[in-house]
Amino acid sequence: MTVRLYSYQRDKIIANKSPLLTLLSEVNATIIGDFNILRPTIRLESANSSLNANYVYIVELGLYFFVTGRKGLTANHVDLELENDIRHSYYNCIRVSDITATRSNFYNKNIPDSMAMGCASRKIQYRKLSQALSGENYICIIGG
Repeated sequence: MTVRLYSYQRDKIIANKSPLLTLLSEVNATIIGDFNILRPTIRLESANSSLNANYVYIVELGLYFFVTGRKGLTANHVDLELENDIRHSYYNCIRVSDITATRSNFYNKNIPDSMAMGCASRKIQYRKLSQALSGENYICIIGG
């Protein structure tokens, strides 16, 4: 698989890191051991290209990862331990969503809160019941 190695020197919580990444090289790699989408380990075919890399993009997966560890094997191979950068990998979903505040006493979608992020939508449907109810009756159904 193809792996792009980057240098990234800013805060991890920034969602859109694209303008802040410096491409160092593009190399071939293989996944080592059992595949874990959140914390994979990959073996690079070129050890020299990974010396300053602290951020990785796996082209075939379309996902971004932080480099959390290195194990040098030979002059030609190195293993990188990675951690999925969910904020940047799923930036297109996150940036068009409301950010939900987790404050205990109020809700405000304009307040950024690092505790919870999610994609949400609201759909209201009005349906006429097949049998009329007598008097003033309300039916409220909430799904989530």
